[in-house]
Amino acid sequence: MKIQLSALKEGMNEITFEHTAETLGIGEEEEFSGIFINAIDVNIDANKIGNQLFLDVVVKTIGNFVCDRCLDDFETEMKERFRLAYSLDNDVNVEKEEDGGIRFLTKDSTVIDITDDIRESLLLVVPMKKLCTEECKGICPQCGVNRNAEECNHTDEKIDPRWEALKKLYNSTDN
Repeated sequence: MKIQLSALKEGMNEITFEHTAETLGIGEEEEFSGIFINAIDVNIDANKIGNQLFLDVVVKTIGNFVCDRCLDDFETEMKERFRLAYSLDNDVNVEKEEDGGIRFLTKDSTVIDITDDIRESLLLVVPMKKLCTEECKGICPQCGVNRNAEECNHTDEKIDPRWEALKKLYNSTDN
């Protein structure tokens, strides 16, 4: 996603974009395929003050996941906000990339490409543990029924066979 510097006026500028996973290069990796099938909304408040440009970026979409506990499909809102600062300094060397979070642009710069920043923010907001709800009961390890949809009468008390000998020893000392 590129922002034309010549289109920005002094002061606040509002910029909105709508993207897809393909235009941002997301979903090519197997672990992220199918998550970003909805539109990705990007809202930018660009504040240009002299030779400085401050971007306040909000990225929103609906992510599609499979619950790690019950294996049901679910959707959840994904929202990330980040800020970028640029200096449009004419005396900057090309080798000088970033200094304290400020990105420097040369006098020849005409656009700012924040596609990588948007992609990174979306990938970082993907949860490590994907749960349809925090209270998800998961599936029964014995019969495979989804415990959120119906109850089963199985108990989770399955004793490790390696401890059977110790249990027999304990029971024999009780008598």
